[in-house]
Amino acid sequence: MKEVFITGICGFNNLGDSPEDIFDKLVRNEVKPNPSPIKIPNNLPMKERSGLDKYSLSLLAACRNILDAVNLEALGEYDIGTLFSTEFGACHVNMKFLKDLYTDGVQYVSPKLFAVTVNNACLGPICIRYKLKGASSMLVNTSPVLYANRLLKTKKVSALLVGAVDEYNEDYFQDFTNHDILKDGYNEGAAAFLLETPESIEKTGNKPLAKIIGCANVIDGTIIYKHGSIPVTSQFMKRGMEMALERAAIPASDLAGVFMTANSENALYYMEKEAIESIDPSVHKIPLNTISHTNCLVEGILDICIAALCLKSGRIPHIADPSDIKMIETRKKYMMINGVTVDGNFTSVIIEKAN
Repeated sequence: MKEVFITGICGFNNLGDSPEDIFDKLVRNEVKPNPSPIKIPNNLPMKERSGLDKYSLSLLAACRNILDAVNLEALGEYDIGTLFSTEFGACHVNMKFLKDLYTDGVQYVSPKLFAVTVNNACLGPICIRYKLKGASSMLVNTSPVLYANRLLKTKKVSALLVGAVDEYNEDYFQDFTNHDILKDGYNEGAAAFLLETPESIEKTGNKPLAKIIGCANVIDGTIIYKHGSIPVTSQFMKRGMEMALERAAIPASDLAGVFMTANSENALYYMEKEAIESIDPSVHKIPLNTISHTNCLVEGILDICIAALCLKSGRIPHIADPSDIKMIETRKKYMMINGVTVDGNFTSVIIEKAN
C-alpha cells in the first residue's frame, strides 16, 4: 500500500461528540449509548445550519473539527479531496420526497427537495464552505478506506477527507430490531479522518496520529442478513484479515489487538472469533460492544479513530463482561479494525502508531 497518514480525526455517534470524548469514557469505564435519535453537536453558526437537512448537517458538524484544526493552507484547492460512504443515505428527505410524489403528484414535488435526495448531496456544504475542489465521491455500503488509498496512489489529490454518515430513521431502525441478528446493527452519526501523503505533510506540517499500512475488502453474498439467518462459515473474514496482514507485511502476533465488527455473544461474533483464532489464537480480541453496539459504516470509521488514540496512549480496551471494561497497557504498535455492512461487505484495516 502507498504510505498514508492519519493527521486528523473527528466524529460523533450515540456514545459521544468526538473520538477523544469516547476514548476518555473508555478510560473511565463510562461508555453508555444514548438513545436514538441523538443530538447533532452544536458547533456551527446558525447561518451555516440553516436550510440543511439532518443528513448533510451531521457530516458538516462532524468534519468541522478536523478542517478547522489542521493546516491545509499550503495545499491548493484541487489538492484536497472528499470520499465518504453511507449505508442508507438521506432517509428523511427521501421518504418525504416519496410521500409528496405519491400524495401530490410529480408536478408538485419540490425541485429543491429532489436535489438533496441523492447520497452525495451532503458533500456540497463541506466542499463549498472549505473550498475543497479535489476529487470527490460518495460510496454506498462499503468502507472508503481501500478506495481512498488507491485515490492517493494516483496522485490526483495530496490529502483526502475520508468518512461515513448515516441518520436515524424510525422505520429502518424497526426493521433491524425485528431480526435478532440485526438488532445492534443500526446507528446514526458521522465520522471522518484526514489522510495525507508524506509529500502533503511536508507542506502542511500536520502531525501524524497513525499510519494506515494494510487494508483489504472482500464480499461474500452468502452473508447477506435475511430473517436473522447467518452462515456459520468464517472463511471470508479470515481471507480479508489475511490479505490485510499480507499488505501490511506484519505477522498477526505483532497486533496489539483486533477491534471486532461483532458484539460478543451473537452469531457474527463466533464467526469472527473463529476467523481470528484460525490466524493466531493469541491475538487480543476486542468485541464491538467494548466500544459501541453497532457495526455500521460510521462505527467502522470511528473505530479507526479510537484505535489510533489507543496506540498513541499505549492502552487498549479489555472486556471481562459488558459492564466491566478495563484499559490494559500495550507496547505493540499495530491495530486491526474490522467492519462489515448489511450486504456482507467485509473490510479489515491495519494501522501503525505514528513515530
